Amino acid sequence: ALGFDAPVEGLVFSLSTIAICVPIGVLVTVVAALAPAVRASRVAPVEALRAAKEQLRRVPRQGIGWGLLRHTGGDAELALAPRPQLAFNYLGRFDAAQGDDALFRITRDPAGPARAAANPRTHLLEVNAAVAGDELVVGWTYGAELHREETVRALAERHLEAVRALVEHCRTADAGGYSPSDFPSVRLSQKSLDRLMGKLARVGA
Repeated sequence: ALGFDAPVEGLVFSLSTIAICVPIGVLVTVVAALAPAVRASRVAPVEALRAAKEQLRRVPRQGIGWGLLRHTGGDAELALAPRPQLAFNYLGRFDAAQGDDALFRITRDPAGPARAAANPRTHLLEVNAAVAGDELVVGWTYGAELHREETVRALAERHLEAVRALVEHCRTADAGGYSPSDFPSVRLSQKSLDRLMGKLARVGA
């Protein structure tokens, strides 16, 4: 299996005891996740989407408290767990609020190193994705002393193939559907849910 860190934006807890006077950015929770190691050619796109969706939705309260348990000794198992070597961060849509008269605009010009050369890397590989100009832009950051460019480029190409397969699936007539986490009040397997939705579809027809 593949372990990775994934930031989760937003608040899922009460701020009744915390005073935030001036917002200066986005509140983010970083949570470790575990993805099954499978070959994309052996898994249908719909199954890959469902597996990722169910995996992330099983994280209690979207990961609030995970860092405290791991780094303050609140949970011995978490404290001893190896740190994921991959970080994945989806930054959302960058140009959604940019009009023709916007004071600032997103540029794709290189900004230089994000950290000093002497600073240790938190992850061996960082993947940052965003939508800009109606395009999905994915950046791969790695250390040249650990990985070769052709290795990371080949991995990025495989990632691109998987994204294209997901896009093609989403364009088909049978795209979409439900999974068990869409109905948290009942216990259903995917097979039971599929049978139930099939019966409802036949009744509706």
